[in-house]
Amino acid sequence: NTFTGVIKLTGDSKDVLSVENVVAGYGSFRVIGPITFSAETGNVVVIHGPNGVGKSTFMKTLATLLKPIEGNIYLNKRPISKCREVLFYLPESIDTVLPLEITVLDYLQIISSIYGLGWDRREIVEILEVFGLPRSEPIRRLSQGQKRRLQLASTVVVRGQARVYILDDPSIGLDDISKKMLLPGIIRELKEKAIIIISTRDYTFVEYIKDLTNLTIDAVKYSRVAPKDVNLLPS
Repeated sequence: NTFTGVIKLTGDSKDVLSVENVVAGYGSFRVIGPITFSAETGNVVVIHGPNGVGKSTFMKTLATLLKPIEGNIYLNKRPISKCREVLFYLPESIDTVLPLEITVLDYLQIISSIYGLGWDRREIVEILEVFGLPRSEPIRRLSQGQKRRLQLASTVVVRGQARVYILDDPSIGLDDISKKMLLPGIIRELKEKAIIIISTRDYTFVEYIKDLTNLTIDAVKYSRVAPKDVNLLPS
């Protein structure tokens, strides 16, 4: 199957992300696609489906960690690989990507520096208070939920500089309140100045953000690796 979705443009000054017939995978092994859509600043695109159908592979391709097997991805008509400085990628994993020995405050300072932003201690402390995070605690002492909230706090720290957010299963590890209240609030704020691409296996979360969503993609329909109907097995 080929998915094609187009979100109409509403302004001349907005960033435009164009995904053109992209097939994502590893080497020559096709995992998902072809998928085509376009989105602009203020748009939220949600790619939903269960584990193992290629969502993360597609998100890694958008984030330039993988090259498309087929197709192209552009931001404002430039290859996405030349626009890495304005991409923000939140991986599905938590512990394997966080530097566990530094403090919460130091982590956000590093993220701010990576994006060339000035170090505003007071603003970052305020963000940590909103996210319910202890500023001086080493990351290794945080719970899984706190670690995920820290990753999400970093999205807010770089708002204005990041123009495309690629959020892979962002509700993973979150408690129900954070999933229902905090995360939709983050998305609502970030989309004012950016394009948001979200993948998720959580259909409850899909409902929580349906009023913010401009385009939904059912990953199962375009997966090359999703399990098939067992009734099709040879007898």
